[in-house]
Amino acid sequence: MGALLWLLLLLLFQEDCDHSPIANLSCPESPAGLFPSFLSLSSAEGDSGDGVDPEEMVAVLQESVSLPLEIPLDEEVEDVIWSSHIRLATVVLGKEGQPATIVVTNPRYQGRVSFPEPTYSLHISNLSWEDSGPYQAQVNLRNSQISTTQHYNLRVYRRLSQPHMTVNFEIPGEEGSCNMSLTCSVEKAGLDVTYSWIPWEDGTDTAHEGSILSTSWRPGDKTLSYTCRASNPVSTVSSRPIPAGPFCAGTRAPGPEIGP
Repeated sequence: MGALLWLLLLLLFQEDCDHSPIANLSCPESPAGLFPSFLSLSSAEGDSGDGVDPEEMVAVLQESVSLPLEIPLDEEVEDVIWSSHIRLATVVLGKEGQPATIVVTNPRYQGRVSFPEPTYSLHISNLSWEDSGPYQAQVNLRNSQISTTQHYNLRVYRRLSQPHMTVNFEIPGEEGSCNMSLTCSVEKAGLDVTYSWIPWEDGTDTAHEGSILSTSWRPGDKTLSYTCRASNPVSTVSSRPIPAGPFCAGTRAPGPEIGP
C-alpha cells in the first residue's frame, strides 16, 4: 500500500510539471529504475496470512490447548513471533542443530506456555477466561523479507455440571387436565449453552429445543418421562428421566426442584 501511494504521488507530480504554464519550471526526472524498485519492495513485504479467516479453537477452562503452526519445510526460518493483542513470545530458531531461544514477553503467560519442536506451535496450560481471544503467529524467513502469518480465535469454556430441573404445574379443573412447565438450568453455565428436552416411552426421538418445556397431561394418558440435555462446545450432560404424570396426579407438591 505504501509503494502504491508513492507511485501515485510521483505520477501526479510529473503530470503537474508537464502541464505547467510556467515555461522555465524545471522538473526533476525520475531516477532510472525508481518504479521497478518500489514494485520489488512491495512484493517482498507481502504477508500471506492477511485476509483469511482465523482458525477457530475451543478449549476447557483450567485445562490446556495447542494452537497448531505450519512452517515452510523448504525454507529456513529465522524466528516465530506469537501474539495475542500484544506480543506474547518470540522463538528464535538455532543454527546448525542448536536449540531455539525462547523469550516470553507477556508476563501473564510465564510458566504456562511451551513451543514444541519442530513446528513451534503454541501450547498453553492452566487456561483462564482471559486467554480467550485472537492469536497470531508470524513466521519470518531467514533469507527473505517475506513472512507468513497464521490467525486463530480461541474460546474457553467450562465443562458443564449436571442440570437441575424445576417442575411447575396447574390443574385448571377441566376434566382433571394438568398443564406443566419443566425448566432446565446448569449452574455457572457460561456462554453458548443449548438446552433440549427428550421424551421417553413415546416411540419418537423428537427433541424439544429450549430450556423450558410446556406440556399437558390428563388422567388416563400414558405417563411420559423427559430428560433434559445441556450442551456447550466442550461438553454435553443429561439429567435422569423425569416422569411428568405423578406431579399432576398429586403425588408430589407443586414446584419441586429436582437435582441431577
